[in-house]
Amino acid sequence: MKTRNPFLWWTFEHVLPWLVLAIILSYTYAKFFRHSFGFRVEPSTGLVVFVFDKQPEPTLRENDRVLQIGSTPWEDFDANLIQPFLEGYRPGDTVPVRVERNGQQFDISWEYPHWNDAEFRDQFQSEWWLVYVFWFAGALTVLLVRPKDDSWALMSLFNFLTAIWLSAGSGLSAFHIGYSAITLRVAIWLCLPVYLHLHWVFPQPLGRISPIFLRSIYIVTLALVVAQWFQILPSSFYFLGFLVALAGSFILLLSHMLRQPLARRDLRLPRRGSHR
Repeated sequence: MKTRNPFLWWTFEHVLPWLVLAIILSYTYAKFFRHSFGFRVEPSTGLVVFVFDKQPEPTLRENDRVLQIGSTPWEDFDANLIQPFLEGYRPGDTVPVRVERNGQQFDISWEYPHWNDAEFRDQFQSEWWLVYVFWFAGALTVLLVRPKDDSWALMSLFNFLTAIWLSAGSGLSAFHIGYSAITLRVAIWLCLPVYLHLHWVFPQPLGRISPIFLRSIYIVTLALVVAQWFQILPSSFYFLGFLVALAGSFILLLSHMLRQPLARRDLRLPRRGSHR
């Protein structure tokens, strides 16, 4: 980064890590204390994959497909990424749920549970802690890695963005809790240029990138972020961005190993019993 805005650079170093920490802490809180619905569903299909709160029959069962919750069809809920799950209901309320089971439709009165130990344990045993591993790696990069160049900034963003999409996507996005479905998709789109740019320049640049080309990539990404925020893009389109980010990063990593002897030495697995 040859020309730097001092204020933006100061904000990146002193504000961004704590802003990201606030985001993932809020989603961690939501994961444990705003996630007690008593059952888990598969987002795109509405299929019930697990029932934590065993209620008297007739009740929800695993492999039921949710057709409607209250007055909202599942298709409408799935299409609107900012609509909260069980909108208008509170713990203790009875929620009318229409499901399809073995080709037949049933109307079920589901009691919105106040607390569910089984669901809490399931959340606690999940990958929520991995979010803080990436945040800590990003914070250490900001504090300790020098010089403060492109690689420094990209490594920090790599870890911070990964922490955000992991926290937003750890069960919350399926229920649209706290704008998590939108946050997940926005973070994934931002990961696309950051992941590829990082794996181009680290550990050594594969070549010179035209500043115009690089700027254009980030501008297109911001346009995708805006389109995603206003739900202009299909809700599942972000999977393509995620696939390109992962596949592109892997290809660039292979390019480093094949074209740069120093990178090949640093990236290879050490042999057992070998010493440098």
